[in-house]
Amino acid sequence: MVIKNSINVLAPAKINLHLAVGKKRIDNFHSLQSIFARIALFDEINIKVYDSNELEISILGLDNIQLRGEDTLTKATRLWAKSANINDKIVISIKKNIPFEAGLGGGSSDGASVLLALQKLYPNSALSFRVLEEIASQIGSDVPFFLYEATFAYITGRGEFVTPIDMKAPYKVHLVKPERGIKTKNAFLKLDNIVRVPFILDEKLLSIFNEGVSAWKEYFFNDFERVIKNDVLDRVKNPNNFLLLSGSGSACFEIMGISDNPSLIAKKGEFDCITTFY
Repeated sequence: MVIKNSINVLAPAKINLHLAVGKKRIDNFHSLQSIFARIALFDEINIKVYDSNELEISILGLDNIQLRGEDTLTKATRLWAKSANINDKIVISIKKNIPFEAGLGGGSSDGASVLLALQKLYPNSALSFRVLEEIASQIGSDVPFFLYEATFAYITGRGEFVTPIDMKAPYKVHLVKPERGIKTKNAFLKLDNIVRVPFILDEKLLSIFNEGVSAWKEYFFNDFERVIKNDVLDRVKNPNNFLLLSGSGSACFEIMGISDNPSLIAKKGEFDCITTFY
């Protein structure tokens, strides 16, 4: 079978510099207030397109991670192809470098990266950005963020409202993920059983962000830390840096802007890396 076209893309991870979760809405989603930040940790994706009389989607590299057909790569491809009226065989290979069930947005980024790649593979059938955002929201709440090129963004709604923030932050980011992952659904169920503080006013939140990492350390938080015990945050040798759980976990991060010395201690076998904002 002859390849019509192919493309290689990188899907970046994210961390949540701040994450406040509101009550469950009537649509069963939660309102969020968050600052997302892309980091230089990537899944590697290759997409090959072949002629076919009907849409065929094949995913390689997700064995033992997700059930066939339930992954974001398949969902993104199917929704995009239906909207663009494409009937080809599309083979997607992925090398997972972003830990699974870590709160780093790997699956969401994979889905968004596939949408953007398909736009390039089929320029004559490319969808409007508005339609692309609608598709992204159907795949998952964090997916719309990854359609943007911004390093930082203010996230509201259930994740679908993305306001890019123009800021350079030359800090190092240290990630540690325990071997155990966290299922997002279970984390939200635990959070629904406690009372949380009200959201920070938009203007105040953005003002804190613009002040830099010293202000982040003082004011930013992650609601999930109130219901998820993570022993990584208990293994802090010198809490000079801004430390937080990312998303619903289980990965933790520190921003090494106050000190160049890592505070988090990784155990043998845990994911451990130092990277940058991207």
